[in-house]
Amino acid sequence: MAEVNAFADEYGQPNLDTAAQDVSTHYIVTAIIVEDRKSSPLQESLELVRATHFQTGPMKSSSIGDNDDRRIRVLSDFRAKGLIAIALVVDKELISKESGLRFQRPFRRFLNRKLYDELYDTFPSLRLIADRVGKTDFMIQFQRFLEEHHHLNTLFDDSVMEWGHARNNVILQAADVVAGSLGRCFDRKKLSPRADELRRTMIPWVQLRDWPWRAPTAAADMLGVEDTAVRGLSFRRAEAFVERNHASDDEDVRHQVQCLKYLVFYAAHIDSEAYVHAPEIIASIQVPRAMTLRQFQTRVIAGLRDADVLIASDSRGYKLPSGMNDVVNYLRWTNKQVEPMVTRARRMAQAIELASNGQVRLLDAEEFAFLRGPSPYPE
Repeated sequence: MAEVNAFADEYGQPNLDTAAQDVSTHYIVTAIIVEDRKSSPLQESLELVRATHFQTGPMKSSSIGDNDDRRIRVLSDFRAKGLIAIALVVDKELISKESGLRFQRPFRRFLNRKLYDELYDTFPSLRLIADRVGKTDFMIQFQRFLEEHHHLNTLFDDSVMEWGHARNNVILQAADVVAGSLGRCFDRKKLSPRADELRRTMIPWVQLRDWPWRAPTAAADMLGVEDTAVRGLSFRRAEAFVERNHASDDEDVRHQVQCLKYLVFYAAHIDSEAYVHAPEIIASIQVPRAMTLRQFQTRVIAGLRDADVLIASDSRGYKLPSGMNDVVNYLRWTNKQVEPMVTRARRMAQAIELASNGQVRLLDAEEFAFLRGPSPYPE
């Protein structure tokens, strides 16, 4: 039996013709994630939310409509019940109308892979439940994709996909509300005047993944040429690392990808200038056992930096550099840590040299070239 369930729903249409009246500017796929053993308790909790806000009917985003006060109350109750969700937000207006994605079949297959990578690579043993009624074409294509390329429902694969009915499944109903609420945050044709408030209501428990990737923007008068260059470089390298390593079999690399996705999510949807504390990032990384701070620093952050991903940090946490000031602060912080250590190491080696009457010159060894530093007598 699958250990994790994902209850999925979508918002919008896989159609790039956003000029058409009834075609959304965004396509959003949302999945509520719940451990199999917690599914029944969550259903009971959400049933209380449904009865409170929808009385005898099912929870539906369309029933809430533009009543954002009611929507925020529902979403706040979702959070209180411990709901966890992930969503892929596709801005269709950033996709070239001349690309192969203008055709619905390639568009769906591409999103199939995006959703697969995020769910099945994170949770190898997963059951995906999608609503059979209504907008099912995407999920039908998704099921075919999984069966063709990832051998679902074989004797050797714990991952499965099945159909549900939202009217009889309150978790699928919650997925519909979350997807529709994200539509109110992003779809420029349905944009709520309280979009920022809605987004912040969901941010603590709904992780967002953007596609196409786009660096967070800032007011033009707040960024100089250097800041714009730093911001663009940091997000290009982040994007390249994720695209290059999203299917890696290496556990450390998978954790690095998850960390980077969370930093991108935080910068894009919460605060591009804020640092994120390490425990919060660790909590976003799906690991079967606890990860210590030391493991996070040496196996995740250090690995990303070794791969030339730009990660700024100081005592406040970690972030993708959004300007030159982040880079300078990181260099200063690193210098404050490293310079005293190097100075103390040199003084120890010099003390040994002095005590041995110059016979033991440890810093002359090639392995200590960094501690020795450049020669004071350049050639």
